[in-house]
Amino acid sequence: MEQSQPDTTHHLLKSAEPLSPAKLVVFGTLWCGATQRVRRYLDRHDLVYDFRDVDRDDGAANQVRWWTGGYVSHPTLQIGGDILVEPSTQKLAEVLAKKGLIPSDNSGD
Repeated sequence: MEQSQPDTTHHLLKSAEPLSPAKLVVFGTLWCGATQRVRRYLDRHDLVYDFRDVDRDDGAANQVRWWTGGYVSHPTLQIGGDILVEPSTQKLAEVLAKKGLIPSDNSGD
């Protein structure tokens, strides 16, 4: 009597949707100049992002507090798995380039 061998064939699963680039979320306020600077930078590069107003969204404010050790620092950005707290334009450009969202020669523009 032969024992059946376990199926060791590996199957590649294909996603129904193409992989999307790193998700961008901006946590900030409508009145903050630094938040507006970051949003204008993303807009100039035609990047799609979600904006979460920490003045009006308690969940967003609590998330920022968790990341920053209790402070509602803005702007705070979530880019894929990276969290940037009050980034300079140069730092923002570096992270976006590292993620392949903008060309690497766009730092600081």
